[in-house]
Amino acid sequence: MSRKSSKGHEAGKRKLSVILGLAVLVIMILGVLVPLLLALTGSSKYEVNAEGVYILRNDKWVKLDYGYSPWLPTDNSSYIVYFRNLNCPHCREFDPHWTEFLQKHSHDVNATFVMVVCTYFQLSCSDPTAISTFNAFQVTASPLLVVISNMTLLYYGVPPFNSTELYNFTYNLLKHASSPETSSSGETS
Repeated sequence: MSRKSSKGHEAGKRKLSVILGLAVLVIMILGVLVPLLLALTGSSKYEVNAEGVYILRNDKWVKLDYGYSPWLPTDNSSYIVYFRNLNCPHCREFDPHWTEFLQKHSHDVNATFVMVVCTYFQLSCSDPTAISTFNAFQVTASPLLVVISNMTLLYYGVPPFNSTELYNFTYNLLKHASSPETSSSGETS
């Protein structure tokens, strides 16, 4: 090989190395920035776009950290829990209804709202509390709504995809659970 073509070949290798290095750098930066921007720029204060377990307090989501232990109810209060996957098209379809439900009715329903978020179930999740909570509730499909009252599971399934229906559904579940005719087992007498 001639000296001239050898220099041209080496220059080409260097250019390719620089381009590949820049491409890797851009991908790494985007991998960090995109989730951060999504978490910071939700269109509503009721949206969460970052992995974790969150509880709604004073109209703000507060991230909970139990390390590798799951979030579980610890008292006889009522809880409405939404299990969500960031890569789930059905969750993205449900999210506007959940957000509208919280905007309109979070103060009308006597319950604590909890959201458990992973990127894709336990398989793609970096938050240990969210992973443990997905496992504790044996979540295998999403969106998943769980309603708990007095340490009793009232509902575990697909939520209604309409904010008004969601309100009526959860309100009636919780009303029935707290009615005096209801025994501690959740059955009417």
